[in-house]
This record gives sequence, C-alpha cells and structure tokens, in this order.
Amino acid sequence: MGRIRQVIINLVNNAIKYTEKGSVRFSVHVRQKNTDKVMLYYEVADTGIGIRKEDQKILFDAFQRVEMDRNRYVEGTGLGLTISQNLVNMMGGVIEVESEYGKGSRFFFTIEQTIIDPTPVSAVNYNGQKDNVTEKEAECLFIAPEAHILLVDDNELNLVVAKELLKPLRMQIDTAENGLQAVKMVRGSQYDLVLMDHMMPVMDGIEAAKAIRALPEDKYQKLPIIALTANAMVDARKEFLNAGMNGFVAKPIDFARICNQLKLWLPKDLVRDVPKEEAKKLLADDLSDREIQPEDPQMGFSFEEGVNHCGSKAALMKTIRIFYRTIDSKANKIEQCLKEGLISDYVIEVHALKSSALLIGAVPLSEAAKELEDYGKQGKTEVLEEKTPDVLTMYRDLKNILRPYAEKEEDAKKEFSDGEWITALQQIHQCIEQFDLDGVDQIMEQLEEYQVPECIRESMDQLRVYVADVSMEEIMELTDTMTGLLRD
Repeated sequence: MGRIRQVIINLVNNAIKYTEKGSVRFSVHVRQKNTDKVMLYYEVADTGIGIRKEDQKILFDAFQRVEMDRNRYVEGTGLGLTISQNLVNMMGGVIEVESEYGKGSRFFFTIEQTIIDPTPVSAVNYNGQKDNVTEKEAECLFIAPEAHILLVDDNELNLVVAKELLKPLRMQIDTAENGLQAVKMVRGSQYDLVLMDHMMPVMDGIEAAKAIRALPEDKYQKLPIIALTANAMVDARKEFLNAGMNGFVAKPIDFARICNQLKLWLPKDLVRDVPKEEAKKLLADDLSDREIQPEDPQMGFSFEEGVNHCGSKAALMKTIRIFYRTIDSKANKIEQCLKEGLISDYVIEVHALKSSALLIGAVPLSEAAKELEDYGKQGKTEVLEEKTPDVLTMYRDLKNILRPYAEKEEDAKKEFSDGEWITALQQIHQCIEQFDLDGVDQIMEQLEEYQVPECIRESMDQLRVYVADVSMEEIMELTDTMTGLLRD
C-alpha cells in the first residue's frame, strides 16, 4: 500500500497544482473480484488546464518541460509523474491519461491485489467512517420533536434518503420538489429551518433563498436556510452565502455534519440533548439493519455502496424501489430533452441521475451521468448525441439487475384489498378535482406501504410519474382506468 499511497499523493498534488478553478476528484472501485484476488481501479480527475494531445505522448518522460513551457504561472513542476509511472509499472499496471486542453484531465490505472484475509472488516461509508456507532455520531445526536422543518429537493430518492437519515432526530419534516413550491410553503407555514437543494428545475435553491429573503416580514430574514449540495467548492460556498443561506451540507449527506448544522441553527428551546449512552443505543437500533449483502455478480451495481450512501439497508431498499420504477420514464425524458435541444433541462435530468445512481450504488452510471452533465454545461451537443445512447443503455440495463431487490421489497409490504384500493384511487381523483395536491401526496405516501395488485402494477408506476409531474388530467383518467381494472 505504500507504493499506491505515493502514486495517489503525486497524482492528486499535480491535479491540485494545475487546477485553478473547479474540482479535483479521487476515486477507487472494485473492477473484478474472486476468492483470492481483486482488481482495483484508481482515478484522479480534475477540471484544470488540461494537456495538449501532442504533449500527452511524452508526458511521463518530460512533464517538467511540457508544463513549464506552457504554464509559467504555476509554481513547481510535475516531476512526480515519472516516479508514479515507474511505481505502477512495478506493480504490473500502467498509468493512462485522458485530457482535453483547457478542460481538465483524468489519470487512471488498475492494479491487481491479493486478498490476504477474506473476512469482511467493518463497513466504511463514503466519508471513510465506520458504520458502527461512533463517538462522533453519539455526541452530536439530539432530538427535536417540536421542530418543524422544510426539506426541498426535486429528486424523490434524495428526499427518501434524507428523511430516513433524519428519523432519529424526531423532527416534523415537510417536503417540497422545487424552489418555487418551497417559497409558497414557507409563506403558508411556520418553519424553524429549511434544508434547500441547489440544482432544481422551475426555481433552483439559490433563487429560492433570495426569494425568501425578499419577503417583507422580518421572520423571513431570520429563517435558517441550509444548502444541500454536491458542489462544496469555495466559489459555490460564496454563492450560497451571498444568496442569504446560513450554511451548507455536502451530498451525500453525512449524519454527524447535518446534525451539527441543525443543532447550530435550530431554535435552542427546541433542541434536547441525548445522553451519550442513550444516543449510542438509539443509533445502534437505527443501524442494526446495515448488514451488507454479497457484491452483486453483475457489474454496475454494488449493494454495499448503496447501503453506505443511503445510511441503512431499509433506506436503500426503499430507494431502489423508487429508482427502479422510474427508469423508463426518466430515460425517455433525457432522450426527449436532447432531441428537442432543451440542453438546460437535459443537464438538470442527468444531474439528478448522477445523484440517484450514486445513492443506490450504481457508481459507473453515476460517473457516466456526471460526464454528460459536464458536456451539457459546456454546450457540446455533438458529444452528447454520441455518448447519451450508451449511457441510457447502461441505465435501462439496471432494470434487470435491480428487479430482484425491487420485487422483494414489494412482496414484503402489507396487503390491501381491491375495495380499499378503489377507495384510495377515488380519493386521489377527488383531491385533483379540488386542486388538493397535498392530499394526493399524502394518499400516495400511504399507498407505498401496501402491495400493489398485479392488474394495476404497471398503471401504478405511471401514476407515480403523473403525480410527480403534476399532470392533473392524466391522473384523473388513469385513476378511473385503474378503478375499472380492479372491478373487472
């Protein structure tokens, strides 16, 4: 591991040195695994100055000359690359590079490692923290049963995971699907704090924060607003603070960090500290279902990664069910946005896919969606037209992989008679006629606890899509159709 550590340090240092704006990302994934060997893929990617194609051929032999000629403003050189290549060669691998001048670079290599002890160690989550109850988690735990907060995110999966993660705090949590809806809900209710996603359609988090701060009453100036963001770079932080937000929490959400932010900004009289030993017991009960299943033999999905990101097996299973049922509609929407030239909408959709795929442990799909998002932001429509079909094939292929998990979750639900389903569908129809969207959401949430009859299972998937899109006429027509199917 000493050699690998030195290689990673060298690659990351070079990436930071030549990245004035943007980000540097390090990742490692299992590519192949058997009883005694594992292939590990390492990657360091940046959004820095990039390297010209003609220079990439001599990069590891003459990096100092190449970069010093073109980038005199950068202090230091990349001499460590030659050393890194030699070290990786000694371990049976080769460092490869993909780069676009002016846009950034990716350095990556694959190394075979021997499994010394196949016994699993304690699972480690995305921030490198053990999944048992840590002192840090126990110290920050509190309860606030009288606190009323608003959670804003356009991604249903993110809402599910966040609500599951915050369950131990016992807060009253309302949800909104975009910034405009959040502003309306803030005006109509008394909230103690708002957790606001950044990138959303209709109105994003920054626009929503500014709109809330512009409301006339003094209470709206004092309402704590915490950003939830996958972009925690310095420039983004400044943008959040300039919009009037009080702080931010990076995605995927870390339990200890969000607890600390909530404890800092919630009214003190609503927060009750929990003794450490009691906190450990509460969290131990909450984490008891984090048992890790064996790695899925099919590439593209890791149950362990999903548990780490969702926080528990229960939350992951619920998230998989939602992800699974929306694959076709979401993939079709991405295709439609690209076909109609709606690139800003396309970027929002693939950004959501990036986040959702990461939550369930579909890391390759998440990374592919991020690449599409970056190309979309750069306006490279020709590249999008070339790469999008392959990514959507990967996306749709996940249906076969996730089906056993999704169907297992469906079978574990409580039974509901056809008559009770008919009553619920009629209530949804009535709510739409009365423009009671909150009522529709409440009924749909309750129905998630029950098995869906086989005759309306596909229709139920479509109904969820219509409800998410607030397609009112379609909801009324479909609920009538579903009622007829149940009566036949």
